[in-house]
Amino acid sequence: MDITIEKLSESNLTDYLSFFDNAAFKDNPDWAGCYCHFYHYKGTEAAWPKRSGSENRNAVIENIKLKRFNGYLAYADGQPVGWCNVNKPEVYGTFFNYRTGVSPPKGPSASIVCFITAADFRRMGVASLLLDRIIADYKKDGYLSLEAYPHKNSKSDADEYHGPLSFYQKKGFTIIKELENYTIVRKEL
Repeated sequence: MDITIEKLSESNLTDYLSFFDNAAFKDNPDWAGCYCHFYHYKGTEAAWPKRSGSENRNAVIENIKLKRFNGYLAYADGQPVGWCNVNKPEVYGTFFNYRTGVSPPKGPSASIVCFITAADFRRMGVASLLLDRIIADYKKDGYLSLEAYPHKNSKSDADEYHGPLSFYQKKGFTIIKELENYTIVRKEL
């Protein structure tokens, strides 16, 4: 199986939408309407559950076209099988409060908030390839660090959508702060 990684752009928007329309939450249908818009949403937490999948889908399309929505798609034999949402922390909405009480990194930094791999492709190194590409690209683009927010006490693959702590530690991320439900990890580039 040949896995390739592509940066999200308007040219692969159709692949992104196909991944979220079909494969991303095949085994977790309760999240199917998210389209990875949750952390970009600017409304209230109470209003989020009232949003439809089509509203989130349309918001993501607009943000991709305006280059406000960044990430990477993984492909297996030409089909999208994985996704990672990574961006400057300031583009995320009101739910993105993991960094409260944490000293900001020095210089440009990016935050990794979601890893989604199609169920049939999990534990095959897809997320690792995505993260390797992110590290390389963000270093090349002058960023000084990356942060991620692995969930504690995960009970399912769905709970691991931030990526597990051990995954980041293998890539050189170190723990910055322990929160009740999450751990903040950072990698200097």
